[in-house]
Amino acid sequence: MPVTTRSATGKLPSPRKPPVETIEPDAGDIDSEHDGNTWSATADGDMSSPSPEERPIKRPRRAEDQEKRSALSRRVRGRLSELPSMPLDILYEIFAHLPPADLISLARVNKSFRRVLMSRGSSFLWKESYELVPDVPPCPEDMTEPAWAHLLFGGSYCYTCGAKSVHKVIFALRRRACRSCMKAHFLCPSVENYPHSEFVPAVISNSGITPHTGRNWCREHWWDEDFNSFEAELSALKNRSHDADGLPIDVEAAVADFLEERRKQVAARNVHALLCISWENSRSAERRVELSAIKQKRFEDIKSRLLKLGHSSEDIWSIRRHREVHCSKPMSSRVWQRIEGALIAEVEKARNSRLERERARRSQKRAEVVLAEYSAWLKTLPPLLFCLAPAPYRAVSSLKPLSAIIALDDDENLNERIKEAFVLVSSEMQSRKIDREGFLRALLPEAEVHQGMEEEDILSLATSVYVCPRYKPPVAMSGLHMLVHDCSSLLGAGLPCPQVCEEGQKVVEALLNLLELGIGTTALELDKRNDRFACMSCPLSSHWTGSGHAKGRPARDWRSCIFHQLGEGHPTQQWLLIDRDQVPKDSLCHGGSTFSFGCLHCCPRAYTTGSWQSLENILKHLSNSHDKDDPLEGEDYFFNYKHARLGVYAHIAMPDEEAAAAIAAEDASSSK
Repeated sequence: MPVTTRSATGKLPSPRKPPVETIEPDAGDIDSEHDGNTWSATADGDMSSPSPEERPIKRPRRAEDQEKRSALSRRVRGRLSELPSMPLDILYEIFAHLPPADLISLARVNKSFRRVLMSRGSSFLWKESYELVPDVPPCPEDMTEPAWAHLLFGGSYCYTCGAKSVHKVIFALRRRACRSCMKAHFLCPSVENYPHSEFVPAVISNSGITPHTGRNWCREHWWDEDFNSFEAELSALKNRSHDADGLPIDVEAAVADFLEERRKQVAARNVHALLCISWENSRSAERRVELSAIKQKRFEDIKSRLLKLGHSSEDIWSIRRHREVHCSKPMSSRVWQRIEGALIAEVEKARNSRLERERARRSQKRAEVVLAEYSAWLKTLPPLLFCLAPAPYRAVSSLKPLSAIIALDDDENLNERIKEAFVLVSSEMQSRKIDREGFLRALLPEAEVHQGMEEEDILSLATSVYVCPRYKPPVAMSGLHMLVHDCSSLLGAGLPCPQVCEEGQKVVEALLNLLELGIGTTALELDKRNDRFACMSCPLSSHWTGSGHAKGRPARDWRSCIFHQLGEGHPTQQWLLIDRDQVPKDSLCHGGSTFSFGCLHCCPRAYTTGSWQSLENILKHLSNSHDKDDPLEGEDYFFNYKHARLGVYAHIAMPDEEAAAAIAAEDASSSK
């Protein structure tokens, strides 16, 4: 007779008869009841079997499905296929050597093993299996041995939703729960709102188990199912007026006994939970040590294999954290065949990185030696060539002989090669100086005074004034300043730099006429004279003299006069020569860098950052160290042309124009 289904007949199949077999219990049950010779499952178990009435109607089996299943069974049947049919005493002897975790796994293989292991007659197996685990906590009185084994070793998954990787056991609640289920099922009522909280197992938030958030991080949490179960039992007890024999009972006394018994159970569970937590922590620590030993042994095995292939220990050590090396699985020849290519590639990569680091360190050491020799060589140069030479931190990139020494990965005869390089650097510096002098000389207009003069002498004239338009505002410089000026390091690419400063030349010519000096006066000669001038084209200004405010004008040197004219742009220039005795020395204001002077008598010269002195300090140094009471610039000390020199000025009190005209008229009449 062919099998008929609802799709063929349109009728529901007849209801199934309840099975005769006893429902096998689940190892995950937390509570159990005694029923004959088996442990029966309750609704609290995570893997409990449903009742016959709750089971869904199964689809009828077809003949072709049965044939496939039989063929599959024949194929997978192995040497242990006869194990379930062995005598029970032999099975007990075998099972007695298994730990609880293996018994749990074995009970989940088929119904035959489950029937044997879940029988109450097999309780001695579970008790003996616990003895195989060191220091395992004893099974609680209100739990069966399989349920306790399932809680400890049954698998790291959530008992509510089945989520995986739930390694923490909540021993106070005797369950595993994921984070989302804890947020959904944990309750946190206050003791004032719920007086029965002490009769329900709880977990403290700061124990590292619950997802503590906000202000509830230090409070107790209860599982909602435990709350509901306790409330149901308490409500049923309060509504109960007679016992099973029909005799009246004292409800208040029964409730008091029930609460006292619950209090004792919760206290005992808490004590037992502390014991279990201590055992779990020690077990986790032992497992970490065990895994660490396995990983170390695997690394040593891989290291020995790579050493035989010619790789160095340093390169092998760099891959110790590789996922195929830092692994808690034993090493085998089959595994090595799979990972050999990837690990060799990683070791080669580490070797290349190591060699590159070693080359970089050797290059850094050569750079340090070259820079030290370069700094010492700079101190032997005359001031002008020193100013023209690049700074030590830029010498490596700008001077090719030095950069070639550092780039060449060869440390043999390093000192000799450095000496040869400095010979080339000296010629290169002279070539740069000649090229720069020719370029600046070509910008100046032809003058009679230039006939028969060297290019360096022409640039040293006071009338050789240039301007760098890339400064905002533009800065005027003398010829020797512009000789060492580096225009490429400034912003404003595309602007012609340098340029001849015609306005500055006019200022210098006016000052030379006022001093009755020739056009061939050099900038150094004007610096030695140290004359002061006042711009009469500017109105009087008020300034502080120490005793009060007074009207006057700034008394400037010749460099400050150029800077002033470029800034003010007077159409007509009127300069007044000021007696140097009228200018107080303590009121001088310096333009540009103040610490820019060096001593020409010290050897080696201090050409390093932080060793430059102010004019006042260098004069004291010459007087105290070299007995130079009246030193001259260019002979006793020099100015670093790399620094800006905008001159000095000082405010002096001067009468107004009307008073000055009256004094001049009286002097003229008295002379007549």
